[in-house]
Amino acid sequence: MSGASAWDPDRTYFFIHVMKTGGSSLLRHITDNFPDGGSEPDVAAKVRDGGERVRPTYGSLDRLRSLSEERRRSIRIYAGHYPFFVTGLVPTDITMTVLRDPLERTLSFLRHCRRYDPTKRDLSLEEIYDGPWDFPLLIHNYQAKLFSLEPTDTFPDRAHLAHVRVDDRRVATAIDNLASVDLVGLHHRFEEFLAALSQQYGWTFAASYRQRATTEDWPASTALRERIEHDNQADRAFFDAAVALYDARRRRSP
Repeated sequence: MSGASAWDPDRTYFFIHVMKTGGSSLLRHITDNFPDGGSEPDVAAKVRDGGERVRPTYGSLDRLRSLSEERRRSIRIYAGHYPFFVTGLVPTDITMTVLRDPLERTLSFLRHCRRYDPTKRDLSLEEIYDGPWDFPLLIHNYQAKLFSLEPTDTFPDRAHLAHVRVDDRRVATAIDNLASVDLVGLHHRFEEFLAALSQQYGWTFAASYRQRATTEDWPASTALRERIEHDNQADRAFFDAAVALYDARRRRSP
């Protein structure tokens, strides 16, 4: 960290952690690049205990709003399952996120549920997909939702669990908001995202991490894949725009 010329110890980051896009692996790198107490919430604790102690605050708006000025001065990176608009609630120099093909993200989420949730271990991927809670809140056009939510919307304390209909207007809002994010990564080009963090901001990467990734070969039927694509057309439009933005930025890079 100290040897990177681009490193600025006073710079503050905000990582919009979209579920199942490689964010848990990035959290390990955050612990390598920032001192204890430098992340909000305590990312090191989330890495150590699997998130059980940190999960209730990992995306809590009430927690962000209640931070003392003394605590805010010690924070160098905010991370969490937050909608885009939350980046404006705290002092931030650099915003960043990683996105994923919506079909692959959904399949990864379903496999994650089956692996880690004892109540879903014996369910098929289709049964998990049809769940009354996971589908509307964590699957259905989830990425576009995160980037289109507005402060005037109705949402719980963990706003990423808002239940909203993502229409064409929201897709356009999501695309516009994404364009203002300083560093956008793609899951299938994750190494390029890490390289950009190193080259532009001086992060260092002494190890390779692959956290919370399912390894079981639980195949998804053609019918399920087709349903996911059909149900998540807003997310597909948003992700296609994200890829176009990513490619345009790469072409402009020296």
